[in-house]
Amino acid sequence: MRKLPFLRVLGFASLLAATFAAAQPPLGAPRSEAPIFVPAGSSWVNAVREFGSFGSANEQRVTISRGEQTWQGRKVYAYETKDVTNLIEFPTGKLVARVRGTTPLESAEPPVGWNWPLWAGKSWTQEFRYTFHQIKQTFDVPGWWKVEAYEDIKVPAGTFKVFRIRYVDRGGETISWWSPDLGIDVKSWRSRLITHGAGPGTLETELVSYEIKK
Repeated sequence: MRKLPFLRVLGFASLLAATFAAAQPPLGAPRSEAPIFVPAGSSWVNAVREFGSFGSANEQRVTISRGEQTWQGRKVYAYETKDVTNLIEFPTGKLVARVRGTTPLESAEPPVGWNWPLWAGKSWTQEFRYTFHQIKQTFDVPGWWKVEAYEDIKVPAGTFKVFRIRYVDRGGETISWWSPDLGIDVKSWRSRLITHGAGPGTLETELVSYEIKK
């Protein structure tokens, strides 16, 4: 078991300091009460730019909801792209694993992700073990999240109301612009540092089009 070496990450200290802030939402503040599981058969297209450990791509990529499945005894929802399928635990909405076919690439124990409900100003921490199966390494990871804003964002697919959520750990940082109307990110940015198990890299996505089933 490896622990990630300490490395100062931009925003790390301020995010940690905010952990106990905004324990309750301001009166009348927009909030999202629970995870949204996108119905099976729904699909959306992202413009994707990858560099470094994420790969080398500048393309449009389709994600398809495969709906409810069972993985290693857990009830999950599966969201499939050409390269990887994300398995999201039901009903928590947290990431269990990323797989290719039936082969696990990465997995988290306990499942890792957002704590509901969401509102601007909320923050939290979670410790978990993350395994990179291809290199057979497991890391103890303390993660920090903050819902930074509820705002408008314009992407190729249109303009959306979103929660902007930042995640930081000692291996990198992720910002998600998540639409509570669609139940998906309409934009995301991920950065891995050299301390990340897979090595440094960046990944950016923007929503181009979508078809969400009812």
